[in-house]
Amino acid sequence: LADLRRLLTLVGEPGPDEEGVHVQSIMSFFAAAFRGLGVLTADDDYLERYVTLKADALALVTSADTASLIKEQTDAFGWDLIIIDEAQDWPNDERELLRRFYRPSQFVIADGVDQYVRGQRACDWAAGLARDEYRTVPLTTCLRMKANLARFTNLVAAALRLPGWAVDASSEAPGGRVILVEGDYFTSPGLHARVLAINAEGGNQPVDMLACVPPSLVERPSDGPPRSRVAAWLEAEGTAVWDGVCPVTRSSYPISVKQLRVVQYDSCRGLEGWVVVAFGFDDFYRYKLSAWVPPPAEPGSFPDDEEAAARHAARWAMIPLTRAVDTLVIQIGAEPSAVRNALIEASERCRDFVEFIRNGNQPVSP
Repeated sequence: LADLRRLLTLVGEPGPDEEGVHVQSIMSFFAAAFRGLGVLTADDDYLERYVTLKADALALVTSADTASLIKEQTDAFGWDLIIIDEAQDWPNDERELLRRFYRPSQFVIADGVDQYVRGQRACDWAAGLARDEYRTVPLTTCLRMKANLARFTNLVAAALRLPGWAVDASSEAPGGRVILVEGDYFTSPGLHARVLAINAEGGNQPVDMLACVPPSLVERPSDGPPRSRVAAWLEAEGTAVWDGVCPVTRSSYPISVKQLRVVQYDSCRGLEGWVVVAFGFDDFYRYKLSAWVPPPAEPGSFPDDEEAAARHAARWAMIPLTRAVDTLVIQIGAEPSAVRNALIEASERCRDFVEFIRNGNQPVSP
């Protein structure tokens, strides 16, 4: 949200007080709506009761109630269009509640297909609608990644046996490079300086870069907020950092173009960078593999279902792999793993634009 607000400010888009664009999370929207409708009281713990409050609202609130609220609080609820991002990842009850406020013709839905963070099943926004009440516009051409990166990620998805995952490379965005680093990123001679130079050569500032880290690279001291080890390393290298691992920092955007953004992989969906550095990428894959829990209502699924767990981890892996515009740097260890094998297999088929740095030495062939 902070990133979107920053972009809107940069392009001079009017704020909500000027009949412009208002950016907020669905939980923030419902908090205001539930208060206005009398579902949420001052004594309620909103976050703790969020699921129950949604159920109460669905049972008690009518479209007439929401129409009255919109009329009374036009500044908060009187919007012409409702643009839903990551629509595939919404619970059905939130979809149904929004339909109590707005007509289907007011929704613009951006569906990321299989990029799930909140659940493991896609939300069907056409459910309950007549065929003439909605229109689907397939957008298969990748408009973020340069063509080489699109080709590389397609090959990684195939090597991870992720069915149906593919993007079309844009003919208007040729080029792109991948640097695969086995071992310590910061002990590879001159690597970080070269990555900063690649970013600058594109006319960018450090803020246009993005670094992603797994939980294993996050420090959680008892006497202070979380902090990424990568942020400490970058600052030791002389690079200013916006450490989005800290919740307080993440609630605002960078205050200087010299700050390189660092976020946890779990928070990287929707972000992008001209250069993206994926630290501990194999650690992240293992973390998602071990964290997989089957949906309760899915028959025949068990916690030890290795194939389903692998699909879950692979879907998550593709999110950070698709954040880069020009250059993707992936740091991994030497330990064998499915994702390491997939990266090397893809690299062998893309020797023209993939550089493999092993154990901090000079570049070698995959």
